[in-house]
Amino acid sequence: MKKVIASSVLGGFCLVLMACGRNVEETLPAETTAVETTTAAIEEPVRVNVVVYGSIEAGGDNESFCVGAQRAAEELDVKLQILQSADEKELEDNVLNSCESGCDYVISASPEGADYIAKYGQDYPNISFAVLDADIPCENATSVYLSWEDAFFQAGATSALFTKQTEYPGINDEAVLGWVGGMNIPLIYNLYQAFEQGARSVDPEILILEQYVGSWEDTEEAYRLAVSQYEQGADIIVSLTGEGDMGIRTAAESNGFFVIGMDGSMAESGNHLLTISKDMERIGYLVARGLLQDGFEGETEVELSMADGCVVLDGISAVPDTIEKEVQEE
Repeated sequence: MKKVIASSVLGGFCLVLMACGRNVEETLPAETTAVETTTAAIEEPVRVNVVVYGSIEAGGDNESFCVGAQRAAEELDVKLQILQSADEKELEDNVLNSCESGCDYVISASPEGADYIAKYGQDYPNISFAVLDADIPCENATSVYLSWEDAFFQAGATSALFTKQTEYPGINDEAVLGWVGGMNIPLIYNLYQAFEQGARSVDPEILILEQYVGSWEDTEEAYRLAVSQYEQGADIIVSLTGEGDMGIRTAAESNGFFVIGMDGSMAESGNHLLTISKDMERIGYLVARGLLQDGFEGETEVELSMADGCVVLDGISAVPDTIEKEVQEE
């Protein structure tokens, strides 16, 4: 069962970590002097380890995720430790050592940690685990997935509206959009369907050219497909081709059509229209806070989405305000 987390709900909880001591006054017989005794209930601080594959020193997703998780830990007065893993062996050691050291919570900031949480997690039922973008067959673990569909729906709607703005250089009078993927796998096809639905919500008759390179590394084939779609009338093309994005970016700059990419692959291009990206700091914050507050209420799968601020549609400065407003009202 999947549960969609709304940040407004997450913000409403608080965690009490330390119990205060109490004074107990005993009433003794009259001939005996009253003695006040004090007992203190002392609890060990809650401990959470965040295991990352790679380094946080070089920045990027790992660093951003850990910044968010650290902020959640500070708000909840929890002790958080970050364990960096240079390779698979160290990653496994970090997961196992976290279990053996008596941690209360273990978070893997990437799917690479899933195999080791599945391997050791069931032996430590008192520890709660969470992992990003991977399935774990373990009752005390939560898989946290990103839902991209809403962002691609909005990107499709925006594209269908913008392709009618013929006063802009590069926009022709044909209602044609392009889609070039690396491989036709379920994840990519689901995103295509969301994009198509968004575009057809604006123009049911719009033509969308859908093609796939057949790999994530072939920049020449990605370039060729993009140029072919442009020659068929596509003035906005979505590129989800991995390394092939560079080929499509070159094609856009050479031919003058607009491009939409993911995670900044097209952000520096003068022909960039939209970027769909993830906010890893926000994700780290919500994963840590959700796990620490209530263990995601026992859910084994959780989705974080555009509504939670975890998936972001950027770079729409080229899109007129009227179009942006119309898309938001869809």
